[in-house]
Amino acid sequence: MNYEISTVTDDDKDSLAELRIFAMKESLENIGRFDPDRARSRFLEKFLSEDTRKVLLNGELIGFYVLKNKGDHFYLDHLYFAPKFQSAGVGGSVLSSIKEQAKASNLPIRLGALKNSRSNNFYKKTGFAIRTKKSGISIMSSRIANQRVKCDACTSRALRGVMRKKGNADERT
Repeated sequence: MNYEISTVTDDDKDSLAELRIFAMKESLENIGRFDPDRARSRFLEKFLSEDTRKVLLNGELIGFYVLKNKGDHFYLDHLYFAPKFQSAGVGGSVLSSIKEQAKASNLPIRLGALKNSRSNNFYKKTGFAIRTKKSGISIMSSRIANQRVKCDACTSRALRGVMRKKGNADERT
């Protein structure tokens, strides 16, 4: 499938909001939270054209994503495709190009996905791992090859463990 990734303008935001609603409908209905007006307003309130790319097939909008550079990671805020293009390989291909961008910058990608939605399986199959869960959302991240994930709490626990093993008098608990 030959698709094109293109920049967006403020003129695209309404059609992107509608695509988001259409793409999320099944997952949100499954958890009793489908509200198209809320979904539209939440997207439009945070819309930034510079972080957003649309996916076109023969000039037709079939999907879009929002990727934000947070300095120490990329945050994939949205990745949506019209239902007839879901499970067609386009999403995986687009995500691969996003992962290449992150790899070139030596940054991991983080994202949130609705618990128990099909998107969780999609992200797991493409190399993401659930790091935590909160408020009905699975928080996931990718790992860059040969990169260790830095976590201050993990580092503190690891250091305490090393100090205990060495019998360090300055051990902190």
